[in-house]
Amino acid sequence: AAEFIQAELTSTLEGLELEMVSVPKENRLALQKEGDFDISLTRWGPDYADPTTYLSLLTADSPYNYGKYQSDTYDAVYGQIAYTFDLEKRWELLKEAEKVAMDEVAVTPIFQVGGASLISEEVQGIETHAVGVPFIYKNVSLQE
Repeated sequence: AAEFIQAELTSTLEGLELEMVSVPKENRLALQKEGDFDISLTRWGPDYADPTTYLSLLTADSPYNYGKYQSDTYDAVYGQIAYTFDLEKRWELLKEAEKVAMDEVAVTPIFQVGGASLISEEVQGIETHAVGVPFIYKNVSLQE
């Protein structure tokens, strides 16, 4: 992915040069925490089934806000989410926070990971989850 992005950017933006540095995860995290990068290609997988699993990363006080994105508007909108119990209003606030972040180019989403699994119709009871552990086999049985 990084090589493709590098090729696209340097062939499209005349004069742009990008040096790619591939490092082990521990080193990458240390460089990100120190702010020692210009562009960082990384991923974040959701820990729980709510948009705040991503949106919380962009608050000014988030320990994972490696790009040091700071927006008073974003923080004000995001700050209302935890105290809004009307689900429709909360959803609108989540969308508003995302719009602020995307309009201000806080991050640039590149791709979303996906996968496919073939499961025989004879296998019953597999629980599937979009976030966290993808499959739970506790109640699996075979039907003939």
